Amino acid sequence: MSLKKYVQDSEGVWRDANDVAEYPSFSDGDTINYRVVVTNTGQGVLNGVVVRDDKQPELGSFEIDTPLEPGEANAYVHEYEVTLGEGVPDTLINTACVSAPQPADSEDPVQVNCDPAGIELIGVPTHDKELVSAAPIGDGRWELVYGIDVTNTSTRSTS
Repeated sequence: MSLKKYVQDSEGVWRDANDVAEYPSFSDGDTINYRVVVTNTGQGVLNGVVVRDDKQPELGSFEIDTPLEPGEANAYVHEYEVTLGEGVPDTLINTACVSAPQPADSEDPVQVNCDPAGIELIGVPTHDKELVSAAPIGDGRWELVYGIDVTNTSTRSTS
């Protein structure tokens, strides 16, 4: 049995997000969409399949109440969303695990399979631009000097 957990980035692309380089970035107050895909990779039919989510047990934990037939075409998909509130760390790794009892027609026990999906929370930069000076330099050209102030409207780091 396999389990894959995905996070939808701000462009709508579902990311596996196992590696920090693949973590999508979000800001406080954003809504995060998660997708969990459970596939029976064995030969026998699975019953009593249970998925547990370590950070969102009330939304990401569920039981598959129908028999799970083998094959990708029969994969079970569960989606949910979470709105980020205060107190979430700058990097959040959310792991889902799947388990099921051993099928009667199988000699091998079902392996517990887990998959993490991470996100990074970033600050919200803003900027103000101000014309500091304008001086003619000849031939109808001007030298313009601007001052730019960049601030972060969040307590989170930004780049």
